[in-house]
Amino acid sequence: MLRVLIIGGASWDTIIQMDEFPKGLPQTLFAKESYSTAGSTGIGKALALKKLGFDVVFHAVIGEDHEGLKIIELMEREGIRFLVDYSPNGTEKHTNLMNSKGERISIYTNTLPNQMNLNFKRLEEEVNQADIIVLNIISYTKALIPLLKYSKKEIWVDIHDYDGINPYHKDFIDIADVLFASSENLTQPMDFMTDQMESGKKLVILTSGKKGSSLLGVHTGFLREGIVENTVMVDTNGAGDNFFAGFLYAYSKEYPLQKCLRMGSIVAASSVESRDIVFSELSDSWLENRFIELF
Repeated sequence: MLRVLIIGGASWDTIIQMDEFPKGLPQTLFAKESYSTAGSTGIGKALALKKLGFDVVFHAVIGEDHEGLKIIELMEREGIRFLVDYSPNGTEKHTNLMNSKGERISIYTNTLPNQMNLNFKRLEEEVNQADIIVLNIISYTKALIPLLKYSKKEIWVDIHDYDGINPYHKDFIDIADVLFASSENLTQPMDFMTDQMESGKKLVILTSGKKGSSLLGVHTGFLREGIVENTVMVDTNGAGDNFFAGFLYAYSKEYPLQKCLRMGSIVAASSVESRDIVFSELSDSWLENRFIELF
């Protein structure tokens, strides 16, 4: 069982489902549905990877508050070893407006400080024991990049909706061995993938929503994969994190990279069909059987 250390990305989210996003004028609107749940990229990846059989260690900064306690309780229920440092600002909170197309406007209503007093000794011990490091693009995690460089461990990074120029992402991109991104804001996705491979990446993977996913690898060249057809969309929050987890599962099994993309798509689709950030029945055996059904 591979040990994966996930660094950063825990929040308490309010999800508001609407037919359309509000127009830019004062008005009264009625939501189709709203609910609150644990969210953010670290929680999504941690829950999915745990269900897929990995030994998951998750570090995050939360508040000593009601929302932070609920996140701790969730990690305990799921059997995830959760390493916590506390923020004086309280737990990060998001309000996500979701339209009928699955598009999202995310409003950060409470944020973490850019710099934190972290337990570096504990984190260094966990880095040394991990097989793979998943570094999320949370501001406080930048302080750990020198430690990660020194460790020589394989680093997986998801830069989400990077636009190709934002300087904030540079340190995260540079440290990555395997790089994930959404193509949504990239004007020249193929050029971006090529540039990253030329800089020494092992793999570059792009997700493109309903258009599927693509990959550029040293030995495979360019690969493309579609989405799982006839997926019933309920909530797209966490789809990218689930894709990441499904891909990493297949990659850890040394499956062909086309199969890795397909398994990523399967896990992403399972999350989209549920309000839960991760499909409750997800497991390694479920994924293997679902792959046989579809392919």
